[in-house]
Amino acid sequence: MTESEERYSDYLSLVSNINSMAAVFAGFIITILTLLLTQLPPTSLSDAIIQLILLFLALLFHFWVFLVGVNLIGAFLTVRTIPSSVKTSARSIPIFIIAYWAMGMAIPLLFLIWALFLLAILATAIWTLFFIVSILAQYEPLKEYRSAREAQQ
Repeated sequence: MTESEERYSDYLSLVSNINSMAAVFAGFIITILTLLLTQLPPTSLSDAIIQLILLFLALLFHFWVFLVGVNLIGAFLTVRTIPSSVKTSARSIPIFIIAYWAMGMAIPLLFLIWALFLLAILATAIWTLFFIVSILAQYEPLKEYRSAREAQQ
């Protein structure tokens, strides 16, 4: 391995560690959110401060999920050559986009289960913004990268 490849190797290890940490934090946040919804008395869920805390936790969850996506794309963009099998997997990108969208919609659905309609609407609006920014920040650079790499080959 050349010296520059070793530097990339260190970078990819760092990105992998950051992604693992962000995924754990996202899982931790959604667990806290679920525990709060299930363990708090139903009457306290209507308190404004409780709803602000739940909305803040939803925002944190979306941030960590966004960070995982950005780091994954950033790591992918450092790859010099794309294996031929990846070209055929381009058809699965819409499936990943739908799964990414559905994962973010889990929080508004949790709010709907407990009849927190305003919170569900706000969480949906926040997730929609995160989703649009995610597509612009992740999918578009990936599409340009793939086009450029395919043109080189």
